[in-house]
Amino acid sequence: TSSFVQFLKAKTMVLGPDEYFVVDMEPRRTKKGDKMANAVLANEDKDLLSVVIFPSIYPEALVRMKPGTNCRPIFSETTAGATTLKGFIR
Repeated sequence: TSSFVQFLKAKTMVLGPDEYFVVDMEPRRTKKGDKMANAVLANEDKDLLSVVIFPSIYPEALVRMKPGTNCRPIFSETTAGATTLKGFIR
């Protein structure tokens, strides 16, 4: 089943401390042609969070944020208020 269906069927998400469930991750390219992505994460209460993944962290995010898996992200915020991925808790 898809990660979105898993998310919909779950009453709550069973996650460890600081963990998020990866509902979706959509790669895209910048105007310069660099790879980046938009991701949708869910916490244990099933609250959804939209996250922008910039090219500098994209390769690591591609490995650590496969849809249907859990991850331990560190977030940042742009001046415009968008949530971005800064890194991962080891």
